Parts: sequence; structure tokens; C-alpha cells
Amino acid sequence: MRKPRASRAKRDPLDPCKGKVSKDATFASLLIRMHYEEIGLHEGWTSERFNRLCRMLGCTAYELGELCCINGSHLTEGLKHRRFSRVASLHFAIIEAWFLHEVLEKEQTPIVPIDALRAA
Repeated sequence: MRKPRASRAKRDPLDPCKGKVSKDATFASLLIRMHYEEIGLHEGWTSERFNRLCRMLGCTAYELGELCCINGSHLTEGLKHRRFSRVASLHFAIIEAWFLHEVLEKEQTPIVPIDALRAA
């Protein structure tokens, strides 16, 4: 007989960091984490978003992977599971922001919040 699954604790909607915070977290690291959560990096990129970026750039999945220093096995795993890690997502988001700003001339929110380090 199967054991019932333990229910996950519900997230507090007022929790700016949406979950556990390291005991070593600093004010700056919390600002950075909140920024990444706000722009959707903590959920990771889906394969659909990744493929859209490939089409925008006119490159193959493996060319984009190499551009972002993502090895072939990691890329294949992300495509297979239809979701990429946070680290890969950050790389893809930086390339996407560059493309939107430089090629399409759209204003973009900075991906990497360097100002958070100065705020601390």
C-alpha cells in the first residue's frame, strides 16, 4: 500500500523571497534573489522559450548552447525535460536581453542587478 504524500507547505504571498533563505544571506543577496524571481529566472526557462530565442537569433539549439557555454548533455537534458536550470536560464536571458536591446532597440530591465551590490 502506498504512503500518502506529505503536503508541501504553502508559500506565504507576502514572503519576498518565496521560500527558504540561507542563514548566510546578505541584504544584497536577497535583493538579487528577489530581482531574479521577479523576472522569472527562478522558475527556469521552458523549452518553448528557448526555441523562440533560437528562432530570433537564427541559430540551432546547440549553437545557442555553445554561445552560452552550456554543454551538449546539459542542453539535451533541458530539452528532454522541457525546462532548463537557473544557471542556463540566466545565460539565455542575458542573450535575449542583448538581442532585444541591440537588434530590436527595445528598452530592457537589466538582467544582472549590479546595483543591488551597491545598495547593501
